[in-house]
Amino acid sequence: MAQHDYVIANGTGAAVRSDLNNALAAIVSQNSGATAPSTTYAYQWWADTTTGLLKLRNAANNAWITLFQLDGEWSTLAVENGSAAAPSIYFKDSGTDTGVYSPGADQVAISTGGTVRLSLSTTAVSSALAIDHPLGAVGTPSITFTGDLNTGIYSPAADTLAFVEGGVEAMRIDSSGRVGIGTTNPTSALHIDVASGEPFRFRSRTSGANYFAHVNHAGGDLAYVGAGGGAALGSGTTSDYAICANQGALLFGTNGNNERARIDSSGRFLVGTSTARSNVYYTTAATTPSVQFESVGSVYNGLSLINYSASGFSPVLTFGLSASNTQGNNAAVGNAFELGTINFTGNDGTNFRTGASIIAVNDQPSSWAVGDCPTRIMFSTTADGASSPTERMRITSDGLTWWQSGGHGHFVQTLQGAGTTFAFFNGRHTASGSINTGTSSYWVWTNGNVQNTNGSYTAISDVKLKENIVDASSQWDDLKAIRICNWNFKEETGHETHRQIGPIAQELEQVCPGLVFETPDRDAEGNETGEVTKGVNQSVLYMKAVKALQEAMERIEQLESEMAAVKAQLS
Repeated sequence: MAQHDYVIANGTGAAVRSDLNNALAAIVSQNSGATAPSTTYAYQWWADTTTGLLKLRNAANNAWITLFQLDGEWSTLAVENGSAAAPSIYFKDSGTDTGVYSPGADQVAISTGGTVRLSLSTTAVSSALAIDHPLGAVGTPSITFTGDLNTGIYSPAADTLAFVEGGVEAMRIDSSGRVGIGTTNPTSALHIDVASGEPFRFRSRTSGANYFAHVNHAGGDLAYVGAGGGAALGSGTTSDYAICANQGALLFGTNGNNERARIDSSGRFLVGTSTARSNVYYTTAATTPSVQFESVGSVYNGLSLINYSASGFSPVLTFGLSASNTQGNNAAVGNAFELGTINFTGNDGTNFRTGASIIAVNDQPSSWAVGDCPTRIMFSTTADGASSPTERMRITSDGLTWWQSGGHGHFVQTLQGAGTTFAFFNGRHTASGSINTGTSSYWVWTNGNVQNTNGSYTAISDVKLKENIVDASSQWDDLKAIRICNWNFKEETGHETHRQIGPIAQELEQVCPGLVFETPDRDAEGNETGEVTKGVNQSVLYMKAVKALQEAMERIEQLESEMAAVKAQLS
């Protein structure tokens, strides 16, 4: 080791020679030592025996630059930073303006012809590779490929990267990380906007047109899923959409992007309309049905269920209720819970109001039990002047049927003519539980005849229900004044035309007006025509006849008594 301050002090010849030898020894040994020389000079060498490195003093003489390892291996080669026009390391045959330099701290750059071409930096983004190059343009991208100078990569704006093909921008990644293909302004994570051709296609590795997803704007295919024949969404011939997500709704369309159905943001399924109705009433409550079908024009809109089964399995429309607010939970329906409703509505100019309904209801005073599920069906209609329906007919769980009417109670009509072949009503008893079983005991025939098995027709007559009870007045004169005629109905009336006996209503009305009543005539629609038809209360007439018979019996008995007295006097 040898170090020296390189200053020869005055002295004797031996002392000066020793000082010179020490200086030469320091020069020869590169100022070797475990510590740095105490006196330093610009560009001074120092063999650092502690670290085993050869070092060089910088031009400012304020720091050491490490050059090599003393064992002969390369360590670090320090050169001046240089510039793009004068790089620190340049190549002999390329000129002094082509090489490697450092634009600043923690940066390395490559320049050609005095212009920066590549820059590596760790200051802006950790572990990033940055190209420090003019941003370039569509026609002159920053990074190109040999033989195709208008195809490459450039940066059109801050934090934006674009890919150019043949002088045309093909793809861009913007500052938000959105990828745009065919657009310079992507608005979603992946935005494909192509005027014609095929925006994108996923294809299997096998040969042939085997696509797993395929969009073809020009050809009209929205999607094609499968391998060589899976499923397609879209017509394949026009630009129709088949399924489209739009602002929270799922749209289904055909024939030139015409919407046919949608599932809206609330999960409602709409057909023929894009807006769910909320003005459909069930009784007095407004509802928004989950499934809505609408149509316009002279068409019958409906739901068709058709089944094909050689075994006779028919289509089934099922309404169901579980008395729980948890989906999938089984809970017995309670007393009077509605199991399902068919609600018939019409618009009153503002809302769709209930005109009629058919409702199935639990017919048990408690909740259903396993194997015990009695149910009634109720039929309701809305009367003129009313805004909600009233129950008109009910079939109870045991089969009892009753009607409630604001007018006439019950009308029955048949297409058959008058006679005793077809009946309006047939009553049977001791039935087996199947339809049309049991023993017939009561008939009402189409000609008006009423027939029963014992000929008994009764009336409510309990004294507890009556008051003002007195003997009836004489009916003798009334019955004498009633004309009993033979007659037959006119053929055009539709009644049987056989010969019958009885009074004429207009004649009887002159004698006993209380026995005659009138009913308004109606047309085929049930509307009154303004005319009336008179009828006779024959059951009262029978009672008048009984009273008159009692009077006749009294007179006969009186005559018999008188005749007996006369005979007694004559004898």
